[in-house]
Amino acid sequence: MTGDAVLSGHSPQCMSFHPHKDRSKQGWMLTPHSYPQHCIATAGLCVPYSGLEYGLEEAVKTVDRNIYPEDQYPYGQWAYQRFYETDFEKASAFFDADIPAFLRASRVKGDPESVGKPSALAHVLKDGGWMGGAEKPDPKYRHIPLEYTVYDSEETYNEFVAAMEKTGFWTADAWYSNHGRNRAYTLENRKNDGNIEFPVLFVSHSNLLAIQNIAAETRGH
Repeated sequence: MTGDAVLSGHSPQCMSFHPHKDRSKQGWMLTPHSYPQHCIATAGLCVPYSGLEYGLEEAVKTVDRNIYPEDQYPYGQWAYQRFYETDFEKASAFFDADIPAFLRASRVKGDPESVGKPSALAHVLKDGGWMGGAEKPDPKYRHIPLEYTVYDSEETYNEFVAAMEKTGFWTADAWYSNHGRNRAYTLENRKNDGNIEFPVLFVSHSNLLAIQNIAAETRGH
């Protein structure tokens, strides 16, 4: 949940926290651009300011072409976001097809050796789907040993599964849509020429391959 929910005009000043990936994008759109008068400080996780809030076309500019040659990976590690735009229903239905299996496989611990190599997300558009273009997650993923994942207990994992089985993935996946409209909103509503004039804390993640280069490219903006 983003702290931008408090920006309703009832509080003259607030601190804003933008969580991971596209929830962070929405936060950057709102606090520095639309409501800087309400903010005394802000913080973001993984996705930095002056990136995705300007749309997919801006994010693609940050792709490291040494890792993602343009003729092979036109969208670089952001190909999965383009897949959402081209076939949203298929992209979202994959996760709901077997939520326990997906939440187990997608939370396997990262490998530091993967840094500097193409992300699996770079193949989603070309493969026409997730995990090599499969119709649904392999049911065997449900049995991945807990110690291979980031979950601290089976109870935590089960809580995640129960929550997502209740809500489904469609609404969460909708964050990845409307890049063009998001860009237009940001350009039309940004204040101070897009400059932030209050303290910012940004926490990066070097092993998160989807964002490793955008963080480097936009740092300091």
